[in-house]
Amino acid sequence: MNVQTQIDTSSPRTTEHFDVLIAGAGISGVGAAYHLTTQCPGTSFVALEAQKTFGGTWSTHRYPGIRSDSDLHTFGYRFKPWTSAPIASAAEILKYVGEVIEENDLAAHIRYQHTITSAKWSSEENLWTIEATRTDTGEKLRFTTNFFWMCQGYYRHTEGYTPEWQDMAKFKGRIVHPQKWPEDLDYKNKRVITTGGCEIGAVRDVYVNETTGVVEAYDVAGPAFTRLVERRSVLPQSADVTVGPDALIVSEDAAGESEHPGAPK
Repeated sequence: MNVQTQIDTSSPRTTEHFDVLIAGAGISGVGAAYHLTTQCPGTSFVALEAQKTFGGTWSTHRYPGIRSDSDLHTFGYRFKPWTSAPIASAAEILKYVGEVIEENDLAAHIRYQHTITSAKWSSEENLWTIEATRTDTGEKLRFTTNFFWMCQGYYRHTEGYTPEWQDMAKFKGRIVHPQKWPEDLDYKNKRVITTGGCEIGAVRDVYVNETTGVVEAYDVAGPAFTRLVERRSVLPQSADVTVGPDALIVSEDAAGESEHPGAPK
């Protein structure tokens, strides 16, 4: 690529204006795009998505057995009733969202690999100025919009949050975050600790279905890694938690600093 054709990544060349700018093309962002086309016809809009595809959480989280933690009859779109089993896998949800995009010609409004780097509001102009970067080319882009619709969700998709618990460095097993599930993780016939709520059921089902031996899975209900709070409903009374497990799976919803309100005392 010569100097004449090389993309200038230092500053935006032009500014595009849209009536509405949507952050994210997950289930919320796609729903927002649909409602704009049906309830506000003629409104110009664009959805900027940092990932290479739509789906948000259901695309970035790829641990075995990933599925919804609420029924799709209420989690899904009212304009496209869910007709399959109420608890759905990530693959089923992605297919469902993809159908909404295709059936309503929303693809032209979505720009993938666009990371928003700043958003500034001007009361004088009654306008948002959005700076973004194309992660595939490094090109800097600028948009203005009258309405900035935040549909990015609450996960940091670039890297899931893993806290620094006391004595964590002493753990001799492998620490895994569901958002960055390693393909080479062998959990057959292993003792595994899972933390949090949403991922536990799905991951434990995989242990039961895909292992030939006994796998003991524990729930860590609070942030104190060294205490290993036990939920007796799943922890065998004879289990020895002083023996180091082979892996710790850290769920996003168990990585906080405060004590889990449902933790047994």
